[in-house]
Amino acid sequence: MQDLQIETPYAVPLEPQTLILGIPARVEGSYVFKGRGTLANPQIGDMRTSYTALYSGTQVTVFGRLATPNSLESYLGPRSIRFYRLFASDRFAAIERLAAEHNALTWILRFVGFLMMWIGADSFFVPLHTMLSIFPFLSGLGRSMTRVVTFFIALVLTGTTILVSSIVHNPVALLLCLGVAGVFILNVLGRRPRRQVAGF
Repeated sequence: MQDLQIETPYAVPLEPQTLILGIPARVEGSYVFKGRGTLANPQIGDMRTSYTALYSGTQVTVFGRLATPNSLESYLGPRSIRFYRLFASDRFAAIERLAAEHNALTWILRFVGFLMMWIGADSFFVPLHTMLSIFPFLSGLGRSMTRVVTFFIALVLTGTTILVSSIVHNPVALLLCLGVAGVFILNVLGRRPRRQVAGF
């Protein structure tokens, strides 16, 4: 079961009226501490607890599955991906936040893919570096040149992959590209000179 994390919570003040009496614990700062040590010098087995909450009347948006009329639980999506999030905002702001997180993760993965492609392409020339190491004046130069070349190769391949993926996942862009390609092919075929058949 996935826990629902509260976004931007506020610390609950630990006051006598908010604590249950009779528990063998003491208040230290913003924590309820239980154990033989102290908050600054805890011992094995000691436990500290703090509480956070949202103010009453705070507008929130929760994404999940309605288990009962009065309870929510995590939503199980495709490929067993669970989704259970709470945002201290309205629905539109929450969706914008999710879109921003998705875009950030997408670009991080693209950058990681670029690095892996660059490292893989550079590793392809390791035997060449080994051969050039026989000549000291060519070893360093060859390694620098291959790294520069493989950098631009990986950059072009990454950009091409991103472009193709964006087009394939965008129906409008896909239809537009197919239309442009069709017009281009028809234009090229139309410019071919037609063979004239000699008559008798």
